[in-house]
Amino acid sequence: EAGEGEDGRMKSAIGIGTLLADGVGDTVRVSLTEDPEFEYEPCNRLAEIAESRLAAKNPEAAARQAATKPYDDTRDITT
Repeated sequence: EAGEGEDGRMKSAIGIGTLLADGVGDTVRVSLTEDPEFEYEPCNRLAEIAESRLAAKNPEAAARQAATKPYDDTRDITT
């Protein structure tokens, strides 16, 4: 749980938002120490922000994503 009130919302936004911005994950679950109905607003706002960054919906995002070198795992694989 991230806590309650503004502090909990901020921690959730930073943690989940960072992962979504990096393209990691497709599920948003904010866990606050408050009643569950207070979790909807931060979840919905994070989903709106993530959706606005989709290349299919935002030409600027598409250009940034096209210019970014894809991840290439260069670790030595041992068998």
